[in-house]
Amino acid sequence: MVVFPWLAAAGAATVVLIAAVCRGRLYATFAAVLLGIQTLVASALAPRFAWCWPIYAYFQAALLVHFALLVRPRLRSLPYRALVSVPASWFVAGTILAIPWALFAAFGGEPRGAWIPYAVALVGLVQSLRHRPEEIDIALDGDAIDSLRRHPRGDVRVERPLRIVQITDPHLGPFMSEARLRRICERAVRRAPDLVFLTGDFITMESHGAHEALTRALSPLSATVARKPADVSTSTSTPTFAGTSS
Repeated sequence: MVVFPWLAAAGAATVVLIAAVCRGRLYATFAAVLLGIQTLVASALAPRFAWCWPIYAYFQAALLVHFALLVRPRLRSLPYRALVSVPASWFVAGTILAIPWALFAAFGGEPRGAWIPYAVALVGLVQSLRHRPEEIDIALDGDAIDSLRRHPRGDVRVERPLRIVQITDPHLGPFMSEARLRRICERAVRRAPDLVFLTGDFITMESHGAHEALTRALSPLSATVARKPADVSTSTSTPTFAGTSS
């Protein structure tokens, strides 16, 4: 692992140069700051991962490839996401979380438990690869709420509640493919919602130019446009919220 810091620094400098030439100053500055910090931390902790240095080096290489190819952002294939984008995102997140361990090592300490931030990042990775549908029934009783606070759920029910579906933060990109987002929208339509709330963020660096892909992914929701809303003119009604986050 002696050469790791030099190779990592050379790779980061190369990515920044490519970014400056091919994409512009803004992305080059972003890459320089993020990769600069990440390279310093990864280099400081590299001796702690000498026992698995090929894997550690692979993750660093995947990270550099990922940021280098972001100079031409587009939605990538499943093999690329599995071998490059997802490992790179996990590794950079874990390395940033490991800053306290790197600082401890820089002052001569023994950074025990350097694997912990990567384990925490792995938990986040698993959560990002899964969407979490949640259904909530809320009875509206018409009572005024004095302040902004959590209001107890009522127990009144109506025969046909107002159904509201919210799709939030899909982040079309490495963790959310067009096909996956489309399936989520199709399941939302099958709930026969009266209202659909779309709350961002919708895009990532990879997908900020993929407007057609986002349109195709959300297209199943167009089936709800012509649907007649439920009659909720009664004073006490029960909205049913079905939310999906990513």
